[in-house]
Amino acid sequence: MEKIKIGRIVNVVGLKGAVKIYSYAAESSRFDVLDKVYIEDKEYKIKSVRHKGNTPILEFHGIENRNESENLRNKDVFMAEEDLEDTEEGEYYIKDLIGSKVMEGDREVGILEDVMQNGPQDIYDVRGPKGRVLIPGVPQFIKKIDIEAGKIEVELIEGMEE
Repeated sequence: MEKIKIGRIVNVVGLKGAVKIYSYAAESSRFDVLDKVYIEDKEYKIKSVRHKGNTPILEFHGIENRNESENLRNKDVFMAEEDLEDTEEGEYYIKDLIGSKVMEGDREVGILEDVMQNGPQDIYDVRGPKGRVLIPGVPQFIKKIDIEAGKIEVELIEGMEE
């Protein structure tokens, strides 16, 4: 079974063993539809989910107090790949884009290593023969994505590869 990292436990909340999650998911509501998550190699069934702002707070079956949840602090949280929802036309999971060949016409710019999502738009982090290239994930630069072929067509402007 393939697992996907969706967050990290950053703190414990209250006396009943709830944990605060720093979510890597695009929507913190991702946790609302899950029955279980994985921490290290152990499955945890979700008892309840609530949110404080955009931060999910989870309670697990079998974790009954703060002392038990303290052992989970600073651990990554994963979901099973089969629990992913289907994407709409033109939407992609980052995991499906990583490793794609990035091309400008017939010239290979490099291989997509990461998609950073910490600003107003995604930033495609590409490693190529000229080094690291950061490409804004907007239609002006990302012209076509072909998941099946593992290829992303881009149009760069002068200075992007320097």
